[in-house]
Amino acid sequence: MFKRLLVLVAILLLVGTQSFGESFGIFDNAKDIGGPKAIGSTVPDGYVTTDGLGSLTQQYLMTGGGSDIWGSWDQFQFAYKELSGDVRVTASFDFVVGNNDWTKYGVMLRDMSADGDAISYQNVTRKYGPEDGLYFQGRTSQGAGAQGFVDYVQAGFTSIGIQRVTLGDYTLIEALADYGSGLQSIGLTLATPDLPDEIGIGVALTSHDNEWAAQVKVYDVQYDSSPSLVMAMANVGADAALAEKCSDTPGFRITGSKPLVSEGWGYAAMNEFLDTGMLNGLPAAPGSTESRVDPVVNIRDTSDGAFGDNRSVPGIDPFEYPANDPAAGDDDDNYAVQVDACIYLTAGLHIIGVNSDDGAIIEIGGVEIGRAPEWKGASNVDFLFTVEADGYYSLRARYLEGGGGSELELHEVLANGSRILLGDVAAGGSPVFVPEPATIALLGLGGLALIRRRKGA
Repeated sequence: MFKRLLVLVAILLLVGTQSFGESFGIFDNAKDIGGPKAIGSTVPDGYVTTDGLGSLTQQYLMTGGGSDIWGSWDQFQFAYKELSGDVRVTASFDFVVGNNDWTKYGVMLRDMSADGDAISYQNVTRKYGPEDGLYFQGRTSQGAGAQGFVDYVQAGFTSIGIQRVTLGDYTLIEALADYGSGLQSIGLTLATPDLPDEIGIGVALTSHDNEWAAQVKVYDVQYDSSPSLVMAMANVGADAALAEKCSDTPGFRITGSKPLVSEGWGYAAMNEFLDTGMLNGLPAAPGSTESRVDPVVNIRDTSDGAFGDNRSVPGIDPFEYPANDPAAGDDDDNYAVQVDACIYLTAGLHIIGVNSDDGAIIEIGGVEIGRAPEWKGASNVDFLFTVEADGYYSLRARYLEGGGGSELELHEVLANGSRILLGDVAAGGSPVFVPEPATIALLGLGGLALIRRRKGA
């Protein structure tokens, strides 16, 4: 009995008492979520300087166990404040020890009325393994599986953050990182309407191995109760003449093409190839360039997006079209897709998103409203933009496929929080029409002549 008492005292001295709910430092509380085996804690750990001028900031030693922050159940240590309305937290971290490649630590906002299956959004990093970097993840309904909003963002940041911002009718969650020149947006998603107004927001750590604990040092924690959106929003001016260039056929013109060689393949090479029809002095692979009209953009080769009923990628694998399961064919790599349409938009704020594997660039009215990371797994990336006046606008999306999975979906996010395929007018979406052939510039791909031959396809 005496030996057990000594062990208990030793554990309390090691982990501190904050894991039992005491208020301390900048946080209101720290506790284990989801019942990890290893007892977690967050304790003050002196002061450090961060600005080169000798200014001191409180540092904390965070210990956390748990199997993961993912799936339908989380286990981790959480130090947080409970706050309402718009709010941001930023923090810096130094890794101390862990026992798993997927040890995760970072910033989080969370519904505190539930336990390990709660609605949450987190911007986390992993220390071990070849894929160190940031991962913007979350669970949008209690008990559901988590999802990745942005699967990977490069390492090298000095601090990271997460925030909730209300903009017009939209409530947004934005993940942030500072690479030495101030905070920049690394991902954005619409908050689920089920997220309560009062949330826990702070820092989190999971060992990703329920038999062991991990440790990080956390410092320069800052809260902001009136944050602004960091992502730069594009503004699209009116294009009054475009209505005359739109056909009366609903849908999108989708053209796929594959370069004969793919050295240096990436966004720059893709744009060169789609603009000129050439890459590294060579044309497209014979027979790979094809165009067709679809009512929505929901295509894949070998992976899935957020919606089912995918169609094949035109030109890339003609043997799969119109098969019900494009993924039944072979895995094609290193190709590009261009999507052209006319879209009718009302004045004000809009959100258009892309679910892609790998990257995608979207332009409205000739203005780039956003681009996903070049190399990524299938996940949603949303872009906010404003429109100056009601009217028709050109829409162009370019999709970059590297290796592995391949899929492209264009979404529209409505003010009520629902996400629909772009062009789904029956669900309340914006009307989209196929542009007249003369308005589509597919230079060098033989695309213009092809589109004229296939008009109405």
